[in-house]
Amino acid sequence: MKTSETIIVSPNVKKKLFDTLICSFEIVIFGYFINYSFPYKIIAFVALSHTSFIISRNINHQLISFAQLFKNTFKTRTIIYLIIGIQMGLAAAMYYRGSNTMPVLPNLIKPFSIIAVSIGITEELFFRGFIQTQLNRINTYWAILFAAFTHTAYKTSLFISPATIIPHENIPFFMIASFIAFIILGILKQQSKNLLPSIIAHAAFDLVVYAEITQAPWWVW
Repeated sequence: MKTSETIIVSPNVKKKLFDTLICSFEIVIFGYFINYSFPYKIIAFVALSHTSFIISRNINHQLISFAQLFKNTFKTRTIIYLIIGIQMGLAAAMYYRGSNTMPVLPNLIKPFSIIAVSIGITEELFFRGFIQTQLNRINTYWAILFAAFTHTAYKTSLFISPATIIPHENIPFFMIASFIAFIILGILKQQSKNLLPSIIAHAAFDLVVYAEITQAPWWVW
């Protein structure tokens, strides 16, 4: 007769879990308030500052150190997933451009695209590098799903905020598409055991989508 097993979570892991949940909540608060004018914008910066503080306390942990997140970069397995990431990012960008009556590939690349790529890299460091990696200690699958959910909630908060300049035309579709895309990025990170494939996929998407934009869209605060 099998006996039920009790999962014992150490106090340290509980604290890391609490930190992750707080950071997830605060990044959504940041997205919701960042486009407000002062004094409400202060709420966004307080949330972001506290999130940064929490991350700084955890950044040297062996699980989320840069050495760990980017280990085995030159291994065959990682290189294969890097190629897959590039292909996925380009394919998604070409689909996005085509569905928005844009040329499938840009004719030139303007300076703002570099900023867009930097933003995408930062998002991957936070959502896959910090949130997903922290929750991997509890459950790998839930870590992927929760990181994707938090990333989707953050993106959605930018568009549903009353301070939004141009509301998104189809929020439900945007949420579903974003959630699926972020799950795929999470799987890339998990399967490759390296953060670089998801970064490359996200960067390739942003570079192609924003290549011809001359100035930052309103949601780039």
